[in-house]
Amino acid sequence: MKTVIATSLLAGIQLAAAHSGVWNLDIDGNNYPARDTRLDGKLGAKRIEWSFSDSGVPWAPIPNVNNAGMACGANPGPPALKAVARAGAPMTVQWSGIVRTHLGPTITWLAPYTPGISANALQFFKIHEIGYDTKQKLWANEILIKNDRKNTFKLPSDLKPGMYTLRTELVALHYSSTQGPQVYPHCFNIYINGTGTATPSGVKFPGGYAAREPGFVTNLFDKSGKPLNWEKYVVPGPPVYAGKYDAPTGPAPVVSEKDRGIFPAAFQAKYEAFKKKEDDEGLYFNDKINKGQESIGHNQVKGEGNIQPAFTEHFANQRKLEAELAALRREAQQLGIAT
Repeated sequence: MKTVIATSLLAGIQLAAAHSGVWNLDIDGNNYPARDTRLDGKLGAKRIEWSFSDSGVPWAPIPNVNNAGMACGANPGPPALKAVARAGAPMTVQWSGIVRTHLGPTITWLAPYTPGISANALQFFKIHEIGYDTKQKLWANEILIKNDRKNTFKLPSDLKPGMYTLRTELVALHYSSTQGPQVYPHCFNIYINGTGTATPSGVKFPGGYAAREPGFVTNLFDKSGKPLNWEKYVVPGPPVYAGKYDAPTGPAPVVSEKDRGIFPAAFQAKYEAFKKKEDDEGLYFNDKINKGQESIGHNQVKGEGNIQPAFTEHFANQRKLEAELAALRREAQQLGIAT
């Protein structure tokens, strides 16, 4: 039985490396770990991120804009914790490894949250987006890679104070013309303090996107595999909320380690050490993929045989972590952190 558990955990780690997930968030001066789908559900971690089912592949994309998982992932559940921020505060979302040829936008939303509401009933309004930057001649995913996979933006300053769910996503368009977009949504609860009164109207997911809107079914390449009309690309969904984004007022919030989801010190140190091994290997793997496709530039990928050795090496490296992962889970169970 222990072998089965360890093998399933390892398989999840291996498959996750080919997909993108949020690693952590800096929100108004406090850093919060995101839900590491490879580990956290097995180790009893409490996070500000909504839980979701792995569906056999951690950080798997949602392949259909009409899928219920478009809101906050498959079978989402509200988080145990919440972030705290001032209206107008800056925040940064750091993603895991990102494949450069998975071209597409990043989009961020907010929705008022009330206890018991389902993810599909949340009314999201858009607060930030990056599509194709005509000045840099880069897509959003490339801009994130350039900036250590970090996306920085501001919370609106005129919002009515209260609890909100922040939804942020990467959209990969490399198969959009044949298989549709790959969407990677993540949701987090944030209590926003302030004196504003604005209550922007929003959209539900699914429903916030039309299945056939140009931002999703675009042909990125012409018949010769060259870029096609990228400068005309329009990010899907409604426009960004045109409210106020002034600087925050008052002192920044102070949030305890426990309320940010940090484990007891001794176990947290072991968790971070193991997670670093995973993350370093994942980034190394992504870098090898991106390096292997570097010569392609912005031309269409014609087969992926040149990156198969990177997968073989990555899987071999991950197998070495199997025993350590199983031991970490056993310790979490012994401490009563995990069940």
